[in-house]
Amino acid sequence: MFSQLGDRTELILVPGQPDLTVREFLEGYLGLEDRYFNLVTYLHVVIIALFGFLFFFFLKHLNFQRR
Repeated sequence: MFSQLGDRTELILVPGQPDLTVREFLEGYLGLEDRYFNLVTYLHVVIIALFGFLFFFFLKHLNFQRR
């Protein structure tokens, strides 16, 4: 959500709080920050590559056909 809305500068009305920008709301109320965005992106790529490797490895080496 932060990657999609974190750069928005429009003011929003939050009941019980002063007017905030969308970025301030995401950081303050939800605790989302953009400093981990690159790390999360790299971890997604690594996990996808790992599962791809495991899929092709086991597809080649597991054979359930009995003759």
